[in-house]
Order: sequence, then structure tokens, then C-alpha cells
Amino acid sequence: MRRSIRALVAATGLAVLGGVAGCAGGSGAADVAFAHVSGDVVVTPVGAGDTATLVLVAPPGNAVWEQIDELHVVNDAADGAAMVFVPGTDELEPGERHGGVRFGSISVDVPEDTSEMELSTVKLRVGDSADLVSYDVGDWRMTRSASDPGLRALDTYPGVQSCSSVRFDVEDVNGEDFEVLDVTTAAPGLGFVNVDVRPQAGGVTSIEFDLDCDDAYDLYTFSPRLSVDRNGDVQEEAFLPITVGTSELASDEVIARILER
Repeated sequence: MRRSIRALVAATGLAVLGGVAGCAGGSGAADVAFAHVSGDVVVTPVGAGDTATLVLVAPPGNAVWEQIDELHVVNDAADGAAMVFVPGTDELEPGERHGGVRFGSISVDVPEDTSEMELSTVKLRVGDSADLVSYDVGDWRMTRSASDPGLRALDTYPGVQSCSSVRFDVEDVNGEDFEVLDVTTAAPGLGFVNVDVRPQAGGVTSIEFDLDCDDAYDLYTFSPRLSVDRNGDVQEEAFLPITVGTSELASDEVIARILER
């Protein structure tokens, strides 16, 4: 598994991860804090790659910006490896400063042969520290679907946004009739309210709903799960992940929440 490190708060890849630890001062892994994330990501097809991005906060002079000696990623899924070890060191470019801290991110590739992944813990060893420091990374889950969805999203599909409302249009890839019965997510702490599904002309269906986000998490990444009826055959189809919360990440309120957990 390859590791790359980027000091950007942007939602790169398919998923965003985070944990929490320490305080705003100091120079080691115990003084690094991570944003908490809630994730429900569905990847298609089987064999496709996926990337998880850990968003971290640390003082500008912290050793994490110079070198990460070890990174352990724990997969809690029943059929997953107990731990994935990522060896070596990589350059970490400092990101933006805000309120005496600096943001950064670590992108971790999920192996293509991993069918299910549940991330709740990562471990770091930084600088002169001899010990691995554990971080609670929230609740990020990835599963793979055996096939691509029969529906496709049109140009209105959002990739990144705030915790407000979501709207996108879908159509059948083969032009067949369908009915969207419901839209859900399994992301912890995230709810869909005021769901409005409206068939439009030309075989297009418009989907709109409001997001209800729990303050227990700083970021959300979710694949909308559509319950689709085709002539009495009801199947679930999942779409590309939508990331919520990156625009609020650098606010004083969110930074304080990350550091005080």
C-alpha cells in the first residue's frame, strides 16, 4: 500500500478520515489532533482503488511536519486485516495556518483487494518519540458493490459542500423506466430530512434533501444510497461520495472542537 502526504484541507480522493488527540502545543505525535469524520463510502466496481484522507492539525513547529516515522492503519472489518502497516517516511508540506495551528492531510490508498474497511483508529510515531500514539479516527466505512449502478448522475451532482441541502438529477443508463423510492445513508451522525424525489421530463428524476449533521463529527463523506424500483424489482444503488464540512473546517468553532475532544 502506497502512502502519500499532502498538506491540503481539500477533499482529495474518495474519502476523508480523522482522529483526535493531544493539545495545540508541543512537538510530538501526542500533540497532533485530527478532525473526526463520519463515513459511509460505497466503491464500484470490485477491484477499483480507493483513497482515504486523514486531516490533521498541529502547531507549526511540530515534528510531524518534518517526518512521520510510522503510520499504522487499523481495519476493524470482520474480513479485513487486523492492521495495515505503512513503512517509510514522506515529505509533509505545511498547509495553511489558522489560530496558531496548521492544517495538513495524509492520503492512504486502500488496497484494491479489500472488500470492506472500517477505520476507527490510526497510530503514529513521530520524530524522537519511541512510542506509537493512537488516535480515534471517528467512524469511516468502505464497502464494495459487485456492479456499477444502473442510474447515473447528471451534471448537477455535488462533490463537496457544506452541511445544508443536496440536489442532483439521475437517469437510467439504458433509458429504462425506474422509480426512486427513497434516499438514505449509513454514515453515523448524519440524517436526510425533507427528502423530495420528483420525476421530470425525458426520463430524468430530480432528488433533493436537507442534511442533518451531528457536531460529534467535523467531516462527513457519504455515498447516497438510492432505493430503485424497476417493474417491481427493488434494488439499492449507491452513488459517488459527497464530502461535507471542508468549508467550515478552518472556523474557530470547529478548530476548538477538534483540540478540546
